[in-house]
Amino acid sequence: MRGIGLWAALVVVVLLVAGRPAPAMEGGIHVEGAWARPTLGGQATSAAYLWIANRGPREDALIGVTSPVAKHARLHTHVMDGSIARMRPVDAVELSVGKPVVFEPGAYHIMLTGLKRKLAIGDSIPLKLMFRHHAPLEIEVRVLVQPPSGTRGSHSGSSPESSLEQDGFNTALQAPAPAPGQLFRCAAT
Repeated sequence: MRGIGLWAALVVVVLLVAGRPAPAMEGGIHVEGAWARPTLGGQATSAAYLWIANRGPREDALIGVTSPVAKHARLHTHVMDGSIARMRPVDAVELSVGKPVVFEPGAYHIMLTGLKRKLAIGDSIPLKLMFRHHAPLEIEVRVLVQPPSGTRGSHSGSSPESSLEQDGFNTALQAPAPAPGQLFRCAAT
């Protein structure tokens, strides 16, 4: 009987972990919660979002993105022009050590244009992130309607279940975890 209970607990843990996007790390760069919007009708554009942090020993910057599913993948942000929000391309997103950056609707995002196929809910697409100093990082991005729950990229964001807290991210940075719903915002300068 005891063995059945252990198997049931293991199945529950596997199902919970399988529903969350795996964090990606390379050379001190940590990415979590990557997701992209589905396309509608004949739409050939989408946007991808993620949570990225620099755990490395020096400052860095995200300087480019590519994807085999899009003709172009570009870094963008939103800026206010009076009362109108406008998208603007950016050459780089600075990644200070210990200061996470959230790519989210209305802020930094990765614009995917000239899509070569429809992006349907549940699909995964590859992105290759290029940095000023670190080696390129290849990640899988899930196509979702909203950010995945339980990640920094979601507005419920800093749940204790987040793999960032589990692997000691906030302790390693010696920075307090944000309160639930509080995100590190980005703005173009």
